[in-house]
Amino acid sequence: MKTRKKRQRPSRKDRERKRDRLSELPDCVLIHMMEFMDTKHAVQTCVLSKRWKDLWKQLTTLAFNTSFFNNVVNFSKFVSHVLSKRDGSISLLNLEFTRRGYAKPHLLNRLMKYASWHNVQQLTIFITLNNNRSFDFRPYIFSCDTLTFLKLYVNTYDPSMIVLPEYLYMPAIRTMQLQSVTFTAYGCDYAEPFCYCPVLNTLILEGCSLHNDQNFLRISNSNLSNLTLDGSFEAGFFPIDLCTPNLTSLTLSGHTDHPLIGSPNLSLLEEDLSKPLSAGLQPPRFRQLKALMVRKLPYEEPSDDRLKRSLKYLLQNSPVTKIEYDYVD
Repeated sequence: MKTRKKRQRPSRKDRERKRDRLSELPDCVLIHMMEFMDTKHAVQTCVLSKRWKDLWKQLTTLAFNTSFFNNVVNFSKFVSHVLSKRDGSISLLNLEFTRRGYAKPHLLNRLMKYASWHNVQQLTIFITLNNNRSFDFRPYIFSCDTLTFLKLYVNTYDPSMIVLPEYLYMPAIRTMQLQSVTFTAYGCDYAEPFCYCPVLNTLILEGCSLHNDQNFLRISNSNLSNLTLDGSFEAGFFPIDLCTPNLTSLTLSGHTDHPLIGSPNLSLLEEDLSKPLSAGLQPPRFRQLKALMVRKLPYEEPSDDRLKRSLKYLLQNSPVTKIEYDYVD
C-alpha cells in the first residue's frame, strides 16, 4: 500500500518571494511611477489586474510620441481615446506631444484645447507641417492662465502657417520657446506679442517671422532677463526693438540679420558661432555690456575673419572688458 505524500506548506520565504509587492503600494505611488513612462506604456498597465484598470486615468503627465506606434492612424486614435477617457476632474500638469510626419490640425487643436481647459502648467509640442496645405491653427494655449513653460517646435519651411494672436495673454508663463511661427498685429506697423506676459523670464525665438503688414518686432517686457534670437533665411529679416530694461543675457545665433533697436542694460552677450551669424546693418547699443561669451566650433580660431567682423559689429557701442570663448564639441 502506497503512502500518500503530505503536501508541504509553502515556506514563509517562498510566500514572500511570490508576493506582489508592487500592487500593494498606494495608488499615489503607482501613479507617480507611471508619470515617468510614455503614456502608451502607462495605459497598457490596465491589463495587469483590476487594481490597475483605471489608474492611468489619474495621470497628471501625458507624453504622446508617434515613435511608439506602427502608423499615425493608430497614434491619433490612441490620443483621442486617452483624452476622452482620462479623469477630467484632475488637472493636467505636464503634456508632451511629438508628431513625426505631417500633423493634422484637428488633433493638435483638440490637444491644446484640452490642455488649456485642464490647467496645464508645462507644454511641449514637436510637429511637422505640410507646406502645400493650409493649417487651421487655433491658439487656445496662448490665453492659458496656468501655463508656466511652453516649447512649440514647428518643422516647416513656411512660418506663416502658424500665426499667433496679436497679444499673448499668459500671466503665469516664465519660459517660452517658439520656432517657425509668425507674429502679427492689427492697425499697427509692428508686432508686440509679449507685453502681457508679466513674469516671462526666458524667451527663445528660432526662425520666427513677421506678418507682411508689420515692419518690426517689439519685444516689450520689463521682467525678461534671458533672450535668444536664432534666425533663418526662410523667416526673413526685420528689425527687433528691445524694450527690456532687465535683460541681462542675450544670445545671437544662426542667420540673425535682424537690426537690434534699443539699449538694454545688458551685462552678458553670448554669440553662438557654431551656426553662421550674419550681422545686421544697424549696430546694437549695449552700453552696459561687461562680458561677451563666444561659442565656437573646435576648428575655429579667434583670429578668423568672420569672428573678427562679428565682434567688431557687436561691440561698436559697448564698453565690454571681458571676452570668453566656449568651444562646442
